[in-house]
Amino acid sequence: MKRILFSLLIASLAIPLTQKTFAQSVSVPKFFIEFTLGPGTTYIDKEISIGDADIVVNNFNKTYWFAQFSPSIGLEINNYWTFGLRATFQTNDSYTHSHYNIVTLYGQYSFINRGRWKVFVEGKGSYYKYVSKFSASTDLGEIGFSLGAKFAINHNFSLIAHYVYTGVEVGDGRLSSPSGCIGKDRVILDFSPRRLQLGARYTF
Repeated sequence: MKRILFSLLIASLAIPLTQKTFAQSVSVPKFFIEFTLGPGTTYIDKEISIGDADIVVNNFNKTYWFAQFSPSIGLEINNYWTFGLRATFQTNDSYTHSHYNIVTLYGQYSFINRGRWKVFVEGKGSYYKYVSKFSASTDLGEIGFSLGAKFAINHNFSLIAHYVYTGVEVGDGRLSSPSGCIGKDRVILDFSPRRLQLGARYTF
Protein backbone atom coordinates (compact mmCIF):
# COMPACT_ATOMS: atom_id res chain seq x y z
CA MET A 1 0.00 0.00 0.00
CA LYS A 2 2.84 2.38 0.83
CA ARG A 3 4.46 1.64 -2.54
CA ILE A 4 1.22 2.43 -4.34
CA LEU A 5 0.82 5.73 -2.48
CA PHE A 6 4.46 6.61 -3.16
CA SER A 7 4.02 5.87 -6.90
CA LEU A 8 0.90 8.04 -7.05
CA LEU A 9 2.77 10.86 -5.31
CA ILE A 10 5.63 10.68 -7.82
CA ALA A 11 3.16 10.64 -10.72
CA SER A 12 1.29 13.66 -9.39
CA LEU A 13 4.55 15.58 -9.16
CA ALA A 14 5.71 14.48 -12.59
CA ILE A 15 2.60 15.70 -14.46
CA PRO A 16 2.95 19.41 -13.61
CA LEU A 17 6.70 19.22 -14.21
CA THR A 18 6.08 17.75 -17.66
CA GLN A 19 3.48 20.42 -18.38
CA LYS A 20 5.88 23.13 -17.29
CA THR A 21 8.53 21.72 -19.63
CA PHE A 22 6.12 21.89 -22.57
CA ALA A 23 4.94 25.37 -21.56
CA GLN A 24 8.53 26.62 -21.70
CA SER A 25 9.54 24.66 -24.81
CA VAL A 26 9.16 27.62 -27.22
CA SER A 27 11.76 29.97 -25.80
CA VAL A 28 13.28 31.03 -29.13
CA PRO A 29 11.70 31.46 -32.58
CA LYS A 30 11.11 28.15 -34.36
CA PHE A 31 9.96 27.43 -37.90
CA PHE A 32 7.10 25.03 -38.54
CA ILE A 33 5.12 23.39 -41.29
CA GLU A 34 1.44 22.58 -40.88
CA PHE A 35 -1.18 20.67 -42.82
CA THR A 36 -4.93 20.70 -42.19
CA LEU A 37 -7.99 19.45 -44.03
CA GLY A 38 -11.72 19.90 -43.67
CA PRO A 39 -15.08 20.22 -45.39
CA GLY A 40 -16.08 22.76 -48.00
CA THR A 41 -19.42 24.46 -48.56
CA THR A 42 -21.05 25.60 -51.78
CA TYR A 43 -23.44 28.50 -51.36
CA ILE A 44 -25.37 30.21 -54.19
CA ASP A 45 -27.96 32.95 -53.69
CA LYS A 46 -28.38 34.34 -57.20
CA GLU A 47 -28.71 33.38 -60.85
CA ILE A 48 -25.75 31.49 -62.25
CA SER A 49 -24.86 30.30 -65.73
CA ILE A 50 -23.99 26.68 -66.34
CA GLY A 51 -23.16 26.02 -69.96
CA ASP A 52 -25.74 27.72 -72.19
CA ALA A 53 -28.49 27.74 -69.55
CA ASP A 54 -29.26 30.32 -66.88
CA ILE A 55 -30.40 28.66 -63.68
CA VAL A 56 -31.97 30.58 -60.83
CA VAL A 57 -30.97 29.17 -57.48
CA ASN A 58 -32.30 30.40 -54.15
CA ASN A 59 -30.12 29.71 -51.13
CA PHE A 60 -28.53 26.56 -52.51
CA ASN A 61 -26.23 25.12 -49.85
CA LYS A 62 -24.26 21.89 -49.81
CA THR A 63 -21.35 20.61 -47.75
CA TYR A 64 -18.54 18.49 -49.21
CA TRP A 65 -16.46 16.65 -46.62
CA PHE A 66 -12.66 16.59 -46.92
CA ALA A 67 -12.86 19.20 -49.67
CA GLN A 68 -10.26 21.70 -48.39
CA PHE A 69 -6.53 21.06 -48.03
CA SER A 70 -4.33 23.69 -46.36
CA PRO A 71 -0.53 23.53 -46.14
CA SER A 72 1.07 26.28 -44.07
CA ILE A 73 4.50 27.56 -43.07
CA GLY A 74 5.30 29.89 -40.21
CA LEU A 75 7.32 30.94 -37.22
CA GLU A 76 6.57 30.38 -33.54
CA ILE A 77 8.05 33.50 -31.96
CA ASN A 78 7.50 32.36 -28.36
CA ASN A 79 4.83 30.64 -26.24
CA TYR A 80 2.27 33.28 -27.17
CA TRP A 81 2.88 34.56 -30.71
CA THR A 82 2.90 32.73 -34.04
CA PHE A 83 2.92 34.12 -37.59
CA GLY A 84 2.49 32.30 -40.86
CA LEU A 85 1.29 31.92 -44.44
CA ARG A 86 -1.39 29.42 -45.44
CA ALA A 87 -2.58 28.24 -48.85
CA THR A 88 -5.96 26.50 -49.15
CA PHE A 89 -6.94 24.38 -52.12
CA GLN A 90 -10.53 23.25 -52.62
CA THR A 91 -11.79 20.39 -54.75
CA ASN A 92 -14.41 21.13 -57.41
CA ASP A 93 -17.97 20.66 -56.19
CA SER A 94 -20.23 18.51 -58.36
CA TYR A 95 -22.90 21.21 -58.80
CA THR A 96 -21.11 24.30 -60.07
CA HIS A 97 -17.82 22.65 -61.12
CA SER A 98 -15.99 25.45 -59.37
CA HIS A 99 -13.75 26.02 -56.36
CA TYR A 100 -11.70 28.62 -54.49
CA ASN A 101 -7.94 28.86 -54.11
CA ILE A 102 -7.14 30.85 -50.97
CA VAL A 103 -4.01 32.57 -49.63
CA THR A 104 -4.04 33.65 -45.98
CA LEU A 105 -1.63 35.72 -43.90
CA TYR A 106 -2.19 35.14 -40.18
CA GLY A 107 -0.99 35.84 -36.68
CA GLN A 108 -1.94 33.76 -33.63
CA TYR A 109 -1.99 34.75 -29.97
CA SER A 110 -2.24 31.93 -27.40
CA PHE A 111 -4.33 33.21 -24.52
CA ILE A 112 -4.42 29.82 -22.77
CA ASN A 113 -1.15 27.90 -22.18
CA ARG A 114 -1.67 24.82 -20.03
CA GLY A 115 1.11 22.29 -20.44
CA ARG A 116 0.60 20.52 -23.75
CA TRP A 117 -2.52 22.58 -24.54
CA LYS A 118 -2.76 25.96 -26.21
CA VAL A 119 -5.92 27.85 -27.18
CA PHE A 120 -5.38 30.76 -29.53
CA VAL A 121 -7.14 33.50 -31.47
CA GLU A 122 -6.02 33.94 -35.06
CA GLY A 123 -6.17 37.28 -36.83
CA LYS A 124 -6.02 36.88 -40.60
CA GLY A 125 -6.55 38.34 -44.02
CA SER A 126 -7.50 36.00 -46.87
CA TYR A 127 -7.56 36.41 -50.65
CA TYR A 128 -10.01 34.13 -52.52
CA LYS A 129 -9.57 33.27 -56.20
CA TYR A 130 -12.78 31.80 -57.61
CA VAL A 131 -12.11 29.26 -60.37
CA SER A 132 -15.02 28.04 -62.48
CA LYS A 133 -15.38 25.91 -65.58
CA PHE A 134 -18.36 27.91 -66.84
CA SER A 135 -17.95 31.49 -65.63
CA ALA A 136 -15.30 34.16 -65.21
CA SER A 137 -13.05 34.07 -62.16
CA THR A 138 -13.87 36.37 -59.26
CA ASP A 139 -11.59 37.93 -56.64
CA LEU A 140 -12.96 37.99 -53.09
CA GLY A 141 -11.53 38.43 -49.63
CA GLU A 142 -12.14 38.52 -45.90
CA ILE A 143 -10.51 40.04 -42.84
CA GLY A 144 -11.28 38.76 -39.35
CA PHE A 145 -10.58 36.39 -36.49
CA SER A 146 -10.97 32.69 -35.79
CA LEU A 147 -10.33 30.35 -32.85
CA GLY A 148 -7.98 27.39 -32.64
CA ALA A 149 -6.37 24.89 -30.29
CA LYS A 150 -3.09 22.98 -30.30
CA PHE A 151 -2.07 19.84 -28.41
CA ALA A 152 1.63 18.92 -28.26
CA ILE A 153 2.39 15.21 -28.74
CA ASN A 154 6.07 15.95 -28.16
CA HIS A 155 8.42 18.91 -28.63
CA ASN A 156 8.16 18.75 -32.41
CA PHE A 157 4.80 17.26 -33.34
CA SER A 158 1.40 18.78 -32.47
CA LEU A 159 -2.23 18.26 -33.36
CA ILE A 160 -4.14 21.39 -34.32
CA ALA A 161 -7.74 22.48 -34.87
CA HIS A 162 -9.38 25.63 -36.28
CA TYR A 163 -13.05 26.55 -36.01
CA VAL A 164 -15.44 29.54 -35.91
CA TYR A 165 -14.80 32.80 -37.73
CA THR A 166 -15.93 36.39 -37.34
CA GLY A 167 -15.05 39.19 -39.68
CA VAL A 168 -15.83 41.18 -42.81
CA GLU A 169 -16.22 39.85 -46.35
CA VAL A 170 -14.86 41.93 -49.23
CA GLY A 171 -15.88 41.67 -52.89
CA ASP A 172 -18.91 41.06 -55.08
CA GLY A 173 -19.74 37.50 -54.03
CA ARG A 174 -20.84 35.88 -50.80
CA LEU A 175 -18.38 33.46 -49.22
CA SER A 176 -20.34 32.16 -46.25
CA SER A 177 -23.59 30.24 -46.13
CA PRO A 178 -26.35 31.96 -44.12
CA SER A 179 -27.28 28.59 -42.58
CA GLY A 180 -24.07 28.67 -40.56
CA CYS A 181 -23.83 32.39 -39.89
CA ILE A 182 -25.07 34.94 -37.40
CA GLY A 183 -25.34 38.36 -38.97
CA LYS A 184 -26.24 39.82 -42.32
CA ASP A 185 -24.50 41.50 -45.22
CA ARG A 186 -20.71 41.45 -44.88
CA VAL A 187 -20.14 41.28 -41.11
CA ILE A 188 -20.62 37.71 -39.91
CA LEU A 189 -20.07 35.18 -37.16
CA ASP A 190 -19.61 31.92 -39.05
CA PHE A 191 -20.11 28.43 -37.58
CA SER A 192 -20.49 26.71 -40.96
CA PRO A 193 -18.69 23.36 -41.55
CA ARG A 194 -16.08 24.87 -43.87
CA ARG A 195 -14.58 26.75 -40.91
CA LEU A 196 -13.56 23.44 -39.29
CA GLN A 197 -9.98 22.41 -40.07
CA LEU A 198 -8.10 19.55 -38.40
CA GLY A 199 -4.48 18.60 -38.87
CA ALA A 200 -0.94 18.56 -37.54
CA ARG A 201 2.06 20.87 -37.11
CA TYR A 202 5.73 19.94 -37.14
CA THR A 203 8.12 22.40 -35.45
CA PHE A 204 11.81 22.28 -36.33
